[in-house]
Amino acid sequence: MKKYNWLFLFLVTFVGFSCNKELDLKPHKIYYDNFYQTGDDALSAVNAVYDVLGSVNQYCNYLWLIQDISSDDCNS
Repeated sequence: MKKYNWLFLFLVTFVGFSCNKELDLKPHKIYYDNFYQTGDDALSAVNAVYDVLGSVNQYCNYLWLIQDISSDDCNS
């Protein structure tokens, strides 16, 4: 039991002090020159993200299979 108490104390101490440096970071490298200037720029960025899903057949490719697995039809 004493071993578990020391282990717990060590883990709490390690987790408590390990993230201080990462929490104090300030955002950097924000470039307003190449950021979205208009609504069309934002729409183009969203379309580019969703285009990748369609080109690699990841978006709704196996949706029919997932629907059957979650029902009782998977045993029949």
